[in-house]
Amino acid sequence: MLESMGLFGFLVLVADIWAIINIAQARIEQLMATPFDPTGPVAALNPAFDEDDAEHQETFVSESGRQYDVAWNTTYLDLNGDGDNDALAIEMKVNWFDLYGQRGLTVNFRKTARSS
Repeated sequence: MLESMGLFGFLVLVADIWAIINIAQARIEQLMATPFDPTGPVAALNPAFDEDDAEHQETFVSESGRQYDVAWNTTYLDLNGDGDNDALAIEMKVNWFDLYGQRGLTVNFRKTARSS
């Protein structure tokens, strides 16, 4: 694939990857800064919603006009086996279209109930 895209295509791909990493990082930081209370999670962290619900979706448009769709799923975790949900597993997907079709990036991370 890289051979067929040429230098310009490669530079566009690098710029896209940079934009995608920045978009994912910004949303991850927002989710990490959101307080997590397993007894009453806010909509953005609530496992009752999934990537098909508006509470777990965002769309970003880059300066070049490309649209990036961000969606995430959350799942409760019991890290210490005591029966209490004390963390979330979060799977975030960033999807976009380019000249070669649909592309995607998936990032998995965890958020604990602790505030610090």
